[in-house]
Amino acid sequence: MIRVGLVGFGLAGRVFHAPLISSVEGLELAGVVERKSDHAAQRYPGITTYRSVEELLADPSIKLVVIATPNGTHYPLAMQALQAAKSVVVDKPVALSSTQISELAELAGGIGLHLFPFHNRRFDNDFLTVRKVIDEHLLGRIVHFESTFDRWRPSLSTRAWKEEADEGGILLDIGTHLVDQALLLFGSPATVGAEVRRERDGEGSNDSISLRLGYFTGVSVTIGSNPLARASICGARGAISGSGDSILRKMLSEKSRRLPRITGARSLKIAGAPWASRSMAQSHCAPYPQSPEIIADSTRAFAMCCSAFPLPRPQHQTRRGA
Repeated sequence: MIRVGLVGFGLAGRVFHAPLISSVEGLELAGVVERKSDHAAQRYPGITTYRSVEELLADPSIKLVVIATPNGTHYPLAMQALQAAKSVVVDKPVALSSTQISELAELAGGIGLHLFPFHNRRFDNDFLTVRKVIDEHLLGRIVHFESTFDRWRPSLSTRAWKEEADEGGILLDIGTHLVDQALLLFGSPATVGAEVRRERDGEGSNDSISLRLGYFTGVSVTIGSNPLARASICGARGAISGSGDSILRKMLSEKSRRLPRITGARSLKIAGAPWASRSMAQSHCAPYPQSPEIIADSTRAFAMCCSAFPLPRPQHQTRRGA
């Protein structure tokens, strides 16, 4: 049994990490860092409430630390946990730059510890369906993949840190999910282009992204997210176009909107036809300027996150025209 300490009991810790840790065989939610409240102990009787990260790290029984705090704190907290000889799971993004991720990965590998990013969107029903469709070559040679995560949120987030420019904005919040999915499907891109901007009123972090990934195989990937998309959502999250057919991705099912009670990822089964309908895909993307250095850096960071979960290169990547 691996005793796990959770740092943070806000939305991520309360809704995602604590339920998953307590449901997985072989893991024990042993304690949670809450500086002033006891909400975790009320929900999970018997656990230890630590008033500081230092107090948690001083507990020799804790072997794994899960970090579910604001983005800017991920790197220093992960470094602190690794230096205390604890393996670490870090909510995305692992850090704010690939340089920071390299430092964490080198430290973990050098002392025989594990460093894992948390990418729960790998198990969404619609994405699992997409993987199945591509792996089984149902559309022929893939030429274009479009994935969007649009929402209608014209007001500022109730979590103030999300509006701070140095926290990475939507690029590192939703962009990590979308790029991670693209890398799992197609591998590292040859070219990256992007438009990152703010659409809502007032100053703050970026809240609108449009990314284009290009591959030597001929596949192009379009990724986007923005908070002012009430009229453009139209029930779709993107499309896949192949030489033989196309599929329009539907919105997430209600099942995948709720956090399921699972004992492991295998409990999440691939969704059937209701989550993917055949239709000619139409791209409605804006032109993409040459990407700034930060976008390339972010993509490298996402690729490094994926390397923690090595997967066989998709067959359609290794053979042109497969």
